[in-house]
Amino acid sequence: MGEKWKQELLNGHENQNRIICDAFALHNYIRLSKVLDPAFRVIDGDPNFIPPEAFSDVECISTQEVDCMSTNEMTKVHNDITTSLMATRRQHRVS
Repeated sequence: MGEKWKQELLNGHENQNRIICDAFALHNYIRLSKVLDPAFRVIDGDPNFIPPEAFSDVECISTQEVDCMSTNEMTKVHNDITTSLMATRRQHRVS
């Protein structure tokens, strides 16, 4: 019983390492491919940008409208990243 627990703990640690490495790889891929994040377009374009939360006592546009737009844009970015990663993976298998 004790050996099985140790083996499962080791597998859990290995899985954690793989998840961390995958996250680093994805981060580096996005950074190197220069994919622009639509959610940060406003921030990237304006060095003096002040987030809306700073004006929490002021009435502003509906966050639902912003969320809907951001969701659609991020879905496209997600799909583009996935397509590019899969194409790269296929190229490495052929090589």
